[in-house]
Amino acid sequence: MAAAGSDAILAGCLIVIVALTFTSGINDCIFRDVASGKQYDLRPLIATNGSYKWTQAAFMNSAGSSLVSALEPIQDTVQIEFQLQICRDVLIQTLPKQCNETGAIHTWNARTNTCTSWGRSDVSLFSINPYKDGIFLQMFGGSPVNHWYKYSSNIYFVCRPNVTMTPPEFELVKADINQAHFKIYTKYVC
Repeated sequence: MAAAGSDAILAGCLIVIVALTFTSGINDCIFRDVASGKQYDLRPLIATNGSYKWTQAAFMNSAGSSLVSALEPIQDTVQIEFQLQICRDVLIQTLPKQCNETGAIHTWNARTNTCTSWGRSDVSLFSINPYKDGIFLQMFGGSPVNHWYKYSSNIYFVCRPNVTMTPPEFELVKADINQAHFKIYTKYVC
């Protein structure tokens, strides 16, 4: 019984260490990587007008109901309006009237008259990119997919030493986990 109690304490301590490693900096938009000692200041990338807005073609699944990655059966493409803010939520008054959920990334599909939130800034964490070429911001708590799951997203900030910031770019949706991926190249993560 004592061993089980000490295992639970050890597991709790590991969770706290991981949480401190990854969640630091969301409110001030500065990620401090405890393992390397590096600090990444993304405050210059926060959109001053409330969000970055763009339209981009995306694939629809065969049912015509959601965005999908290229691995899914594709029905056709559709123009999707995106709004994305870094370390903050998009100002709700800048969204189409059908968008009534708080979130840092929204998509608006005029064809299906749907707005989707892909995660909130207050339910997010920073981490190092898998290829060690920058950092990413993972957001949770987006629009409901069904009774059990909500949409989420990753924004990958990739090092490009001579570029202040490229416009955000939608890459894909991992349909099996309902997670959208976006990419931004910037010198602020080098």
